[in-house]
Amino acid sequence: MTEKAILDDVLKDGELLVLADGRRLAVKRADSVLTSIWFPEARLTLRKAKSAAEIKVTNDDTGETVVAKPAPGRR
Repeated sequence: MTEKAILDDVLKDGELLVLADGRRLAVKRADSVLTSIWFPEARLTLRKAKSAAEIKVTNDDTGETVVAKPAPGRR
């Protein structure tokens, strides 16, 4: 699975990413240092991680990759 997405918002000091389609991704706390400075409108690539429940999220604008899980709720 590889999918393109647009970042809409970064919440909770980088621990929660909101995508333009309303999906929310919970970022691992260790990775939130990177995502806390990601800008809305960033182009993202989403890929399946080793664990079926996890997603690798790459910011195509910066080249940084973090691990996240789908979070409940939609915007």
